[in-house]
Amino acid sequence: MGVFLGVVCLVTSSVAAAQGPNLLWRATIQVGTTPIGIAVDSTTNTVYVANSVTGTVSVLSALSNKLVTNIAAGAGPYAVAVNPLSQTVYVANFVSNDVYVISEKTASVTTKIKVGVNPDAIAVDPSTDTVYVANQADATISVISGSTNAVTATIGVGNQPDSVAVNALTNTVYVTNSYSSSVSVISGSTNKVTDTIKVGVQPDGVAVNPATNLLYVIDAATWNASVVSASSKSVVATIKIGSNQTGVAVDSDSNTVYVSDAANQVAIVSGATNAVESSVNVGYQPYAVAVDTATHSVYVTNYGENDVSVLEGPPSSTAISCPAASATVGLPLTCGATVSGTSPSGSVVWSASGGGTFSPASCTLSSGSCSVTFTPSSPGSQNVTGFYSSDANNGASFAVAALTVTGGAATQFPLLPAVSVAIGVMGLAILYAGMRSRRKRA
Repeated sequence: MGVFLGVVCLVTSSVAAAQGPNLLWRATIQVGTTPIGIAVDSTTNTVYVANSVTGTVSVLSALSNKLVTNIAAGAGPYAVAVNPLSQTVYVANFVSNDVYVISEKTASVTTKIKVGVNPDAIAVDPSTDTVYVANQADATISVISGSTNAVTATIGVGNQPDSVAVNALTNTVYVTNSYSSSVSVISGSTNKVTDTIKVGVQPDGVAVNPATNLLYVIDAATWNASVVSASSKSVVATIKIGSNQTGVAVDSDSNTVYVSDAANQVAIVSGATNAVESSVNVGYQPYAVAVDTATHSVYVTNYGENDVSVLEGPPSSTAISCPAASATVGLPLTCGATVSGTSPSGSVVWSASGGGTFSPASCTLSSGSCSVTFTPSSPGSQNVTGFYSSDANNGASFAVAALTVTGGAATQFPLLPAVSVAIGVMGLAILYAGMRSRRKRA
């Protein structure tokens, strides 16, 4: 059983202390039939789910925890990955042996790429704009250029590759070979296998923490997950999780590992101690796990009940206010945010639907409040949003304020050019009159 998720291992700067073991099952979102793969674009607060039987990709809002739309994919979509830099989604279709390319902006398929036989896992390296597809039946990895949507290389790996992960910091790809009890290490620069690491009995899913350069490999045949040092290329620890582990994901900001298993729960593992700190119940037959690095929320596909479990921290609430409901283009105004919860800390990130600049772009909470200066750049109705990501004791929350922006700073003085022209014309008239009078006296 493969773990079909797109693992994007970019180190990002967190605007708040990341969630640890305080996550709770907060929401359930209905999707298509037999959801398997899942991926998150933290920059757009969007979750993508591959529904293997329905043949669709469900698009979910991470802000509202609701289904936005469904996009038709190929036959048997098993895996999904996102490149947040290009705002492109990649879907591996197990039955039709291809990858569908979806534009996040238009929520539509832009092209289809033929790959190997039974592609069941996919990952993206955003820094190189490269996609890696694990083809289960022919034991290969298809390498796709994100700029040309063409297969640029095919790499042979072990027997039945089931999962793939990328460390963008080291430009290295890791593939679990379920029937070879190994992990293939691939150089992203040369597209060649550089090492093979013996791991477990039936290694299934793999996730990478780029901050620690550690791999986490779950095993479908045992109760254990292996911790692998990418530096020494050896197993450095074993963690007892539970039977039939199905999905794994890492939150590098909090150094936390999340593993789903057949007990209908997600184990929360400390990357510092390699110990299970707690477990959270989820839906029936959980499969894949994905982390939103902006909110530190966790999303789990439940293929037995056709939905997604959302794990979030204890609830918080955010309120924002600007001094008035109207503003003028080019003129700054102060907007403030107040976050309520359990002594919330961290930052509030600001955005505006109609354009403009915030100074600073995010503000740090002090006693639960902070403020920024907003300068609108275009007239019209727009929404100002304050987004609180989370901390160890509070989940993410946001608030929106409606603002009407009128005119522009320059238009406050519309008579200046006309006055200047009038003064100029008047001056010429006076000068002309003076010249005429001098001629008459002569």
